[in-house]
Amino acid sequence: QFRVLHLPGHSPDSIALFDEADGLFFSGDAIYDDTLIDDLPDSDRGAYASTMRRLLDLPIRIGHGGHGPSFDGKRMREIASAYLRSVSAL
Repeated sequence: QFRVLHLPGHSPDSIALFDEADGLFFSGDAIYDDTLIDDLPDSDRGAYASTMRRLLDLPIRIGHGGHGPSFDGKRMREIASAYLRSVSAL
């Protein structure tokens, strides 16, 4: 059973699927192990930063993004934290 998470920023309609029972996470384009794209015509950096803060506490075991390799919870927090540092520098 998956919980649907609305994770806007990359696009307003970004979602992820999270299996709370075993920590399986399908993140689509919300977060992935590569350079995060936030400059599309409908991207919103403020919303993306909120999404990244939300993901910092998500207890994932393994994540599968729309791009790049799969990642564990530690790596997801590294990606989210790096994004938050990059937007705070703007």
